[in-house]
Amino acid sequence: MQLRVANNFNITRRPGDNLFMVESGGNTRLQILNELYNETGDEVFNQVQCLFVPWSSESTILTSHLIENEIRGDMILIDKAYAVKSLKEEIEIELAKELSRNEFSKLAAERGYKVSRRNLIRLDYAIELDQMIPQVMRRGTGSYKLLDDLKKLHQTYSDYCSDKTDRFELIFMGVMSEHDNEEFNIKDMRTDLDEQLAAEIEVQSNHIFLEIQSRIVNSTAHQNSSDAFNSLAQHTTSTESQSTQQSEVIDPDNTTSVPSTSSQESDVSNYANKTNAAATEQQPENLAEKQATNNQQSTPSPSSKDNSTQLTLDPEGEVNLASLRKRNYELICHFARHFIMDHVIHQSDSGLGFIIECPVEPFDFEGSQRHKETTYLKYVVWWFLLGLSEQNTDPKRFHAWNHLELFTLFHHHERGTNALTDRVKQPPEILNLLAIIIQCPVALTDTGFLQLFRLMENIRKIKKHYPDKLIWDHQE
Repeated sequence: MQLRVANNFNITRRPGDNLFMVESGGNTRLQILNELYNETGDEVFNQVQCLFVPWSSESTILTSHLIENEIRGDMILIDKAYAVKSLKEEIEIELAKELSRNEFSKLAAERGYKVSRRNLIRLDYAIELDQMIPQVMRRGTGSYKLLDDLKKLHQTYSDYCSDKTDRFELIFMGVMSEHDNEEFNIKDMRTDLDEQLAAEIEVQSNHIFLEIQSRIVNSTAHQNSSDAFNSLAQHTTSTESQSTQQSEVIDPDNTTSVPSTSSQESDVSNYANKTNAAATEQQPENLAEKQATNNQQSTPSPSSKDNSTQLTLDPEGEVNLASLRKRNYELICHFARHFIMDHVIHQSDSGLGFIIECPVEPFDFEGSQRHKETTYLKYVVWWFLLGLSEQNTDPKRFHAWNHLELFTLFHHHERGTNALTDRVKQPPEILNLLAIIIQCPVALTDTGFLQLFRLMENIRKIKKHYPDKLIWDHQE
Protein backbone atom coordinates (compact mmCIF):
# COMPACT_ATOMS: atom_id res chain seq x y z
CA MET A 1 0.00 0.00 0.00
CA GLN A 2 1.28 3.42 -0.89
CA LEU A 3 0.69 6.51 1.19
CA ARG A 4 -0.96 9.22 -0.85
CA VAL A 5 0.05 12.74 0.11
CA ALA A 6 -1.51 16.03 -0.91
CA ASN A 7 1.42 16.91 -3.14
CA ASN A 8 3.73 14.53 -4.93
CA PHE A 9 7.39 14.59 -4.10
CA ASN A 10 9.43 16.14 -6.89
CA ILE A 11 12.55 14.06 -7.26
CA THR A 12 15.53 14.10 -9.57
CA ARG A 13 18.82 12.28 -9.99
CA ARG A 14 22.28 13.67 -10.54
CA PRO A 15 23.92 12.17 -13.67
CA GLY A 16 25.94 9.10 -12.69
CA ASP A 17 24.25 8.68 -9.27
CA ASN A 18 22.18 5.63 -8.33
CA LEU A 19 20.02 7.36 -5.74
CA PHE A 20 17.30 9.95 -6.24
CA MET A 21 17.03 13.18 -4.30
CA VAL A 22 14.26 15.64 -3.55
CA GLU A 23 14.34 18.20 -6.34
CA SER A 24 12.38 21.01 -4.66
CA GLY A 25 10.40 21.16 -1.45
CA GLY A 26 9.25 18.16 0.53
CA ASN A 27 12.23 17.71 2.83
CA THR A 28 10.13 18.37 5.91
CA ARG A 29 7.47 15.89 4.80
CA LEU A 30 10.15 13.33 4.00
CA GLN A 31 11.64 13.76 7.48
CA ILE A 32 8.22 13.24 9.07
CA LEU A 33 7.59 10.09 7.05
CA ASN A 34 11.00 8.68 8.02
CA GLU A 35 10.28 9.34 11.69
CA LEU A 36 6.87 7.70 11.45
CA TYR A 37 8.29 4.65 9.69
CA ASN A 38 11.09 4.29 12.23
CA GLU A 39 8.58 4.58 15.06
CA THR A 40 5.85 2.28 13.69
CA GLY A 41 7.53 0.11 11.08
CA ASP A 42 4.39 0.49 9.00
CA GLU A 43 5.17 0.21 5.27
CA VAL A 44 2.50 2.77 4.53
CA PHE A 45 5.06 5.38 5.58
CA ASN A 46 7.81 3.82 3.51
CA GLN A 47 6.35 4.34 0.05
CA VAL A 48 5.10 7.63 -1.41
CA GLN A 49 4.00 8.89 -4.79
CA CYS A 50 6.79 10.77 -6.59
CA LEU A 51 7.13 12.87 -9.72
CA PHE A 52 10.42 12.60 -11.55
CA VAL A 53 11.92 15.86 -12.79
CA PRO A 54 14.85 15.66 -15.24
CA TRP A 55 18.15 16.85 -13.86
CA SER A 56 18.77 20.56 -14.50
CA SER A 57 21.89 21.71 -12.69
CA GLU A 58 23.56 21.66 -9.30
CA SER A 59 22.77 25.33 -8.78
CA THR A 60 19.06 24.69 -9.40
CA ILE A 61 18.97 22.06 -6.65
CA LEU A 62 20.88 24.30 -4.24
CA THR A 63 18.56 27.21 -4.99
CA SER A 64 15.48 25.08 -4.36
CA HIS A 65 16.77 23.85 -1.04
CA LEU A 66 17.77 27.36 0.04
CA ILE A 67 14.30 28.63 -0.76
CA GLU A 68 12.72 25.80 1.22
CA ASN A 69 14.99 26.40 4.20
CA GLU A 70 14.14 30.10 4.13
CA ILE A 71 10.45 29.23 4.23
CA ARG A 72 10.92 26.74 7.07
CA GLY A 73 13.25 29.10 8.92
CA ASP A 74 15.23 26.30 10.54
CA MET A 75 18.67 27.03 9.05
CA ILE A 76 21.18 28.73 11.34
CA LEU A 77 23.05 31.70 9.96
CA ILE A 78 26.43 30.03 9.49
CA ASP A 79 24.89 27.12 7.54
CA LYS A 80 23.10 29.64 5.36
CA ALA A 81 26.40 31.43 4.77
CA TYR A 82 28.09 28.28 3.52
CA ALA A 83 25.05 27.30 1.43
CA VAL A 84 24.96 30.69 -0.29
CA LYS A 85 28.71 30.48 -0.87
CA SER A 86 28.27 27.04 -2.48
CA LEU A 87 25.47 28.34 -4.67
CA LYS A 88 27.62 31.23 -5.87
CA GLU A 89 30.50 28.88 -6.64
CA GLU A 90 28.23 26.51 -8.59
CA ILE A 91 26.81 29.32 -10.70
CA GLU A 92 30.32 30.61 -11.37
CA ILE A 93 31.37 27.12 -12.53
CA GLU A 94 28.34 26.87 -14.81
CA LEU A 95 28.95 30.32 -16.30
CA ALA A 96 32.73 29.87 -16.34
CA LYS A 97 33.32 33.28 -14.83
CA GLU A 98 33.66 34.95 -11.45
CA LEU A 99 30.66 36.93 -10.26
CA SER A 100 30.54 40.14 -8.27
CA ARG A 101 28.13 40.31 -5.35
CA ASN A 102 25.76 42.47 -7.39
CA GLU A 103 25.83 40.03 -10.31
CA PHE A 104 25.26 37.04 -8.07
CA SER A 105 22.41 38.77 -6.22
CA LYS A 106 20.69 39.47 -9.55
CA LEU A 107 21.15 35.93 -10.89
CA ALA A 108 19.96 34.35 -7.62
CA ALA A 109 16.84 36.53 -7.69
CA GLU A 110 16.11 35.38 -11.25
CA ARG A 111 16.19 31.80 -9.95
CA GLY A 112 13.77 32.65 -7.15
CA TYR A 113 16.17 33.22 -4.26
CA LYS A 114 16.56 36.82 -3.11
CA VAL A 115 19.64 37.89 -1.18
CA SER A 116 20.86 41.48 -1.03
CA ARG A 117 24.42 42.61 -1.55
CA ARG A 118 24.51 43.80 2.07
CA ASN A 119 23.54 40.38 3.34
CA LEU A 120 26.12 38.76 1.06
CA ILE A 121 28.78 40.86 2.78
CA ARG A 122 27.43 39.79 6.15
CA LEU A 123 27.42 36.11 5.18
CA ASP A 124 31.00 36.32 3.93
CA TYR A 125 32.01 37.80 7.28
CA ALA A 126 30.12 35.02 9.07
CA ILE A 127 32.43 32.52 7.37
CA GLU A 128 35.45 34.55 8.55
CA LEU A 129 34.11 34.47 12.11
CA ASP A 130 33.57 30.72 11.85
CA GLN A 131 37.34 30.35 11.73
CA MET A 132 37.63 32.23 15.06
CA ILE A 133 34.49 31.45 17.06
CA PRO A 134 32.97 28.27 15.55
CA GLN A 135 31.11 27.34 18.75
CA VAL A 136 29.41 30.73 18.89
CA MET A 137 28.46 30.62 15.23
CA ARG A 138 27.22 27.03 15.29
CA ARG A 139 25.15 26.99 18.43
CA GLY A 140 22.58 29.12 16.61
CA THR A 141 23.17 32.40 18.47
CA GLY A 142 24.80 34.06 15.50
CA SER A 143 22.65 36.88 14.12
CA TYR A 144 22.94 39.72 11.64
CA LYS A 145 23.23 42.13 14.57
CA LEU A 146 26.12 40.17 16.04
CA LEU A 147 27.82 40.15 12.62
CA ASP A 148 27.31 43.90 12.23
CA ASP A 149 28.60 44.69 15.71
CA LEU A 150 31.68 42.48 15.39
CA LYS A 151 32.48 43.66 11.88
CA LYS A 152 32.26 47.31 12.95
CA LEU A 153 34.50 46.60 15.93
CA HIS A 154 36.93 44.60 13.81
CA GLN A 155 37.24 47.33 11.20
CA THR A 156 37.52 50.16 13.72
CA TYR A 157 40.25 48.43 15.73
CA SER A 158 42.05 47.52 12.51
CA ASP A 159 42.03 51.14 11.33
CA TYR A 160 43.20 52.35 14.73
CA CYS A 161 46.11 49.89 14.79
CA SER A 162 47.12 50.33 11.14
CA ASP A 163 50.03 52.66 11.99
CA LYS A 164 50.78 51.18 15.42
CA THR A 165 51.31 47.44 14.93
CA ASP A 166 51.21 44.82 12.20
CA ARG A 167 50.13 42.14 14.67
CA PHE A 168 46.55 43.30 15.17
CA GLU A 169 44.91 40.52 13.15
CA LEU A 170 46.78 37.86 15.11
CA ILE A 171 45.83 39.48 18.41
CA PHE A 172 42.21 39.86 17.36
CA MET A 173 41.91 36.25 16.23
CA GLY A 174 43.55 35.05 19.45
CA VAL A 175 41.24 37.04 21.70
CA MET A 176 38.16 35.95 19.75
CA SER A 177 39.19 32.30 19.98
CA GLU A 178 39.68 32.61 23.75
CA HIS A 179 36.07 33.79 24.06
CA ASP A 180 34.57 31.06 21.87
CA ASN A 181 32.14 29.65 24.41
CA GLU A 182 28.50 29.73 25.45
CA GLU A 183 29.04 32.90 27.48
CA PHE A 184 30.45 34.87 24.55
CA ASN A 185 30.10 38.56 25.37
CA ILE A 186 31.33 41.41 23.19
CA LYS A 187 32.04 43.64 26.19
CA ASP A 188 34.28 41.03 27.83
CA MET A 189 36.00 40.34 24.54
CA ARG A 190 36.70 44.05 24.06
CA THR A 191 38.15 44.34 27.55
CA ASP A 192 40.67 41.58 26.84
CA LEU A 193 41.41 42.98 23.39
CA ASP A 194 42.09 46.45 24.85
CA GLU A 195 44.44 44.98 27.45
CA GLN A 196 46.41 42.95 24.92
CA LEU A 197 46.64 45.88 22.52
CA ALA A 198 47.72 48.14 25.39
CA ALA A 199 50.67 45.86 26.04
CA GLU A 200 51.44 45.68 22.33
CA ILE A 201 51.38 49.41 21.50
CA GLU A 202 52.14 50.76 25.00
CA VAL A 203 48.94 52.78 25.39
CA GLN A 204 46.62 52.57 28.38
CA SER A 205 43.71 50.24 27.74
CA ASN A 206 41.09 52.77 28.86
CA HIS A 207 42.45 55.25 26.31
CA ILE A 208 42.16 52.60 23.60
CA PHE A 209 38.57 51.92 24.64
CA LEU A 210 37.61 55.61 24.55
CA GLU A 211 39.31 56.12 21.19
CA ILE A 212 37.57 53.11 19.63
CA GLN A 213 34.23 54.10 21.13
CA SER A 214 34.63 57.61 19.76
CA ARG A 215 35.39 56.30 16.29
CA ILE A 216 32.41 53.97 16.37
CA VAL A 217 30.05 56.70 17.50
CA ASN A 218 31.32 59.00 14.74
CA SER A 219 31.31 56.37 12.01
CA THR A 220 27.69 56.77 10.97
CA ALA A 221 24.97 59.33 11.55
CA HIS A 222 21.56 58.32 12.71
CA GLN A 223 19.44 57.55 9.66
CA ASN A 224 16.42 59.46 10.86
CA SER A 225 18.58 62.48 11.66
CA SER A 226 19.97 62.36 8.12
CA ASP A 227 16.44 62.36 6.76
CA ALA A 228 15.60 65.30 8.97
CA PHE A 229 18.70 67.16 7.79
CA ASN A 230 17.74 66.63 4.16
CA SER A 231 14.26 67.91 4.87
CA LEU A 232 15.61 70.89 6.79
CA ALA A 233 17.97 71.68 3.92
CA GLN A 234 15.06 71.55 1.48
CA HIS A 235 13.06 73.90 3.70
CA THR A 236 16.04 76.22 3.86
CA THR A 237 16.40 76.32 0.08
CA SER A 238 12.71 76.90 -0.51
CA THR A 239 12.46 79.56 2.19
CA GLU A 240 15.48 81.52 1.01
CA SER A 241 13.90 81.71 -2.44
CA GLN A 242 10.78 83.33 -1.00
CA SER A 243 10.42 86.96 -0.04
CA THR A 244 7.68 86.46 2.57
CA GLN A 245 8.15 87.81 6.08
CA GLN A 246 6.77 86.28 9.24
CA SER A 247 6.25 87.49 12.80
CA GLU A 248 9.57 87.96 14.62
CA VAL A 249 11.23 89.75 17.53
CA ILE A 250 13.87 92.29 16.52
CA ASP A 251 17.15 92.23 18.40
CA PRO A 252 18.10 95.55 20.06
CA ASP A 253 21.10 96.08 17.78
CA ASN A 254 18.74 95.76 14.77
CA THR A 255 21.29 93.60 12.99
CA THR A 256 18.83 90.83 12.32
CA SER A 257 15.78 89.11 13.67
CA VAL A 258 15.95 86.38 16.28
CA PRO A 259 13.26 84.03 17.61
CA SER A 260 11.43 85.03 20.75
CA THR A 261 13.01 83.41 23.80
CA SER A 262 9.57 82.88 25.28
CA SER A 263 8.45 80.72 22.39
CA GLN A 264 7.68 77.04 22.88
CA GLU A 265 9.78 74.18 21.51
CA SER A 266 7.79 74.09 18.30
CA ASP A 267 9.15 77.51 17.38
CA VAL A 268 12.57 76.03 16.74
CA SER A 269 11.28 74.40 13.59
CA ASN A 270 10.16 77.81 12.36
CA TYR A 271 13.83 78.66 11.72
CA ALA A 272 13.49 76.66 8.54
CA ASN A 273 10.55 78.88 7.51
CA LYS A 274 11.95 82.31 8.38
CA THR A 275 14.04 84.66 6.29
CA ASN A 276 16.47 87.24 7.56
CA ALA A 277 14.17 90.06 6.49
CA ALA A 278 15.54 92.67 8.86
CA ALA A 279 19.11 91.89 7.86
CA THR A 280 18.50 91.90 4.12
CA GLU A 281 16.56 95.18 4.25
CA GLN A 282 19.54 97.04 5.70
CA GLN A 283 22.03 98.72 3.43
CA PRO A 284 25.44 97.02 3.37
CA GLU A 285 27.20 100.09 4.72
CA ASN A 286 24.73 100.37 7.59
CA LEU A 287 25.14 96.70 8.40
CA ALA A 288 28.90 97.03 8.47
CA GLU A 289 28.57 100.07 10.70
CA LYS A 290 26.30 98.18 13.06
CA GLN A 291 28.69 95.24 13.18
CA ALA A 292 31.58 97.56 13.99
CA THR A 293 29.52 99.07 16.77
CA ASN A 294 28.75 95.61 18.09
CA ASN A 295 32.44 95.03 18.74
CA GLN A 296 32.22 97.77 21.35
CA GLN A 297 28.93 96.59 22.85
CA SER A 298 27.88 93.52 24.72
CA THR A 299 25.59 90.70 23.81
CA PRO A 300 22.69 90.21 26.23
CA SER A 301 23.55 88.00 29.19
CA PRO A 302 21.29 85.17 30.38
CA SER A 303 19.56 87.44 32.88
CA SER A 304 20.04 91.01 31.69
CA LYS A 305 21.36 93.34 28.98
CA ASP A 306 25.02 94.24 29.40
CA ASN A 307 26.44 97.16 27.42
CA SER A 308 30.12 96.22 27.42
CA THR A 309 32.05 93.59 25.50
CA GLN A 310 35.42 95.00 26.55
CA LEU A 311 37.73 92.31 27.92
CA THR A 312 38.44 92.83 31.62
CA LEU A 313 42.16 93.33 32.18
CA ASP A 314 44.13 92.95 35.39
CA PRO A 315 46.64 95.63 36.53
CA GLU A 316 49.45 93.99 34.55
CA GLY A 317 47.42 94.29 31.37
CA GLU A 318 46.79 90.53 31.00
CA VAL A 319 43.42 89.05 30.11
CA ASN A 320 41.48 88.19 33.25
CA LEU A 321 40.55 84.50 33.26
CA ALA A 322 37.56 84.81 35.61
CA SER A 323 36.02 87.60 33.52
CA LEU A 324 36.48 85.69 30.29
CA ARG A 325 34.84 82.62 31.81
CA LYS A 326 31.88 84.67 32.99
CA ARG A 327 31.54 86.29 29.57
CA ASN A 328 31.73 82.90 27.84
CA TYR A 329 28.89 81.60 29.97
CA GLU A 330 26.73 84.62 29.11
CA LEU A 331 27.45 84.32 25.40
CA ILE A 332 26.84 80.60 25.11
CA CYS A 333 23.59 80.83 27.11
CA HIS A 334 22.29 83.55 24.82
CA PHE A 335 23.34 81.59 21.75
CA ALA A 336 21.75 78.35 22.98
CA ARG A 337 18.52 80.08 24.04
CA HIS A 338 17.71 80.74 20.38
CA PHE A 339 17.41 76.95 20.01
CA ILE A 340 15.76 76.40 23.44
CA MET A 341 18.88 74.53 24.56
CA ASP A 342 20.22 76.85 27.29
CA HIS A 343 19.02 74.41 29.98
CA VAL A 344 21.91 72.03 29.19
CA ILE A 345 24.55 74.68 30.03
CA HIS A 346 26.08 74.84 33.51
CA GLN A 347 28.35 77.64 34.67
CA SER A 348 31.79 76.51 35.76
CA ASP A 349 34.59 78.24 37.63
CA SER A 350 37.14 76.10 35.82
CA GLY A 351 37.75 75.29 32.18
CA LEU A 352 36.21 77.70 29.70
CA GLY A 353 33.49 78.91 32.04
CA PHE A 354 30.77 76.45 31.08
CA ILE A 355 30.10 72.72 30.84
CA ILE A 356 27.41 70.84 28.97
CA GLU A 357 24.91 68.38 30.45
CA CYS A 358 22.87 65.86 28.50
CA PRO A 359 19.27 66.80 27.64
CA VAL A 360 16.63 65.59 30.08
CA GLU A 361 14.74 63.69 27.40
CA PRO A 362 16.33 61.62 24.61
CA PHE A 363 16.36 63.06 21.11
CA ASP A 364 13.36 61.39 19.49
CA PHE A 365 13.17 61.57 15.70
CA GLU A 366 9.82 59.80 15.45
CA GLY A 367 6.65 61.71 14.72
CA SER A 368 5.67 64.41 12.29
CA GLN A 369 8.10 65.97 9.86
CA ARG A 370 7.97 69.23 11.76
CA HIS A 371 8.86 67.43 14.99
CA LYS A 372 11.77 65.68 13.25
CA GLU A 373 13.13 69.00 11.99
CA THR A 374 12.78 70.60 15.42
CA THR A 375 14.51 67.69 17.14
CA TYR A 376 17.26 67.48 14.55
CA LEU A 377 18.15 71.15 14.95
CA LYS A 378 18.36 70.80 18.73
CA TYR A 379 20.36 67.58 18.38
CA VAL A 380 22.95 69.27 16.13
CA VAL A 381 23.18 72.28 18.47
CA TRP A 382 23.73 70.04 21.52
CA TRP A 383 26.66 68.22 19.94
CA PHE A 384 28.06 71.56 18.79
CA LEU A 385 27.86 72.94 22.35
CA LEU A 386 29.61 69.85 23.71
CA GLY A 387 32.41 70.34 21.19
CA LEU A 388 32.81 73.99 22.18
CA SER A 389 33.10 73.05 25.86
CA GLU A 390 36.11 70.76 25.20
CA GLN A 391 35.19 68.93 28.40
CA ASN A 392 35.41 65.45 26.88
CA THR A 393 38.63 65.87 24.92
CA ASP A 394 41.06 64.95 27.70
CA PRO A 395 40.73 62.66 30.75
CA LYS A 396 42.52 65.34 32.81
CA ARG A 397 39.40 67.48 32.43
CA PHE A 398 36.93 64.93 33.73
CA HIS A 399 36.94 66.40 37.24
CA ALA A 400 35.19 69.48 35.86
CA TRP A 401 32.08 67.54 34.87
CA ASN A 402 32.19 64.18 36.64
CA HIS A 403 29.16 65.24 38.69
CA LEU A 404 26.96 65.39 35.58
CA GLU A 405 24.70 62.65 34.30
CA LEU A 406 26.48 62.98 30.96
CA PHE A 407 29.71 61.79 32.59
CA THR A 408 27.87 58.70 33.82
CA LEU A 409 26.62 58.00 30.31
CA PHE A 410 30.13 58.37 28.91
CA HIS A 411 32.22 56.57 31.48
CA HIS A 412 30.40 54.95 34.40
CA HIS A 413 28.08 52.57 32.57
CA GLU A 414 29.24 49.14 31.54
CA ARG A 415 31.37 49.06 28.46
CA GLY A 416 29.49 48.68 25.26
CA THR A 417 26.06 49.72 26.55
CA ASN A 418 23.88 52.00 24.45
CA ALA A 419 23.09 54.41 27.29
CA LEU A 420 24.80 57.35 25.60
CA THR A 421 23.46 56.84 22.09
CA ASP A 422 19.98 56.14 23.45
CA ARG A 423 19.97 59.62 24.97
CA VAL A 424 21.83 61.81 22.47
CA LYS A 425 22.21 59.55 19.42
CA GLN A 426 25.40 59.46 17.39
CA PRO A 427 27.20 62.74 16.64
CA PRO A 428 26.12 64.44 13.41
CA GLU A 429 28.41 64.28 10.43
CA ILE A 430 30.81 67.21 10.30
CA LEU A 431 29.37 68.39 6.98
CA ASN A 432 25.87 68.53 8.47
CA LEU A 433 27.15 70.40 11.50
CA LEU A 434 28.92 73.01 9.42
CA ALA A 435 26.00 73.43 7.05
CA ILE A 436 23.44 73.92 9.83
CA ILE A 437 25.33 75.72 12.59
CA ILE A 438 27.96 77.79 10.82
CA GLN A 439 26.79 78.49 7.31
CA CYS A 440 23.00 78.44 7.34
CA PRO A 441 21.55 81.97 7.89
CA VAL A 442 18.07 80.52 8.34
CA ALA A 443 18.96 78.26 11.28
CA LEU A 444 21.54 80.67 12.72
CA THR A 445 20.83 84.39 12.40
CA ASP A 446 23.54 86.98 11.84
CA THR A 447 23.27 88.09 15.46
CA GLY A 448 23.64 84.51 16.62
CA PHE A 449 26.66 84.08 14.38
CA LEU A 450 28.31 87.21 15.84
CA GLN A 451 27.67 85.92 19.36
CA LEU A 452 29.21 82.61 18.41
CA PHE A 453 32.20 84.37 16.89
CA ARG A 454 32.76 86.40 20.07
CA LEU A 455 32.50 83.24 22.17
CA MET A 456 35.13 81.44 20.12
CA GLU A 457 37.31 84.56 20.17
CA ASN A 458 37.16 84.59 23.97
CA ILE A 459 37.99 80.88 24.13
CA ARG A 460 41.03 81.49 21.92
CA LYS A 461 42.17 84.32 24.24
CA ILE A 462 41.94 82.02 27.25
CA LYS A 463 43.95 79.31 25.53
CA LYS A 464 46.47 81.85 24.28
CA HIS A 465 47.16 83.48 27.65
CA TYR A 466 46.86 80.53 30.03
CA PRO A 467 48.34 76.99 30.09
CA ASP A 468 45.93 74.10 29.86
CA LYS A 469 46.69 72.94 33.40
CA LEU A 470 45.73 76.30 34.87
CA ILE A 471 42.60 76.59 32.73
CA TRP A 472 41.20 73.25 33.88
CA ASP A 473 42.65 72.89 37.40
CA HIS A 474 42.38 76.44 38.76
CA GLN A 475 39.43 77.12 41.05
CA GLU A 476 38.47 80.75 41.51
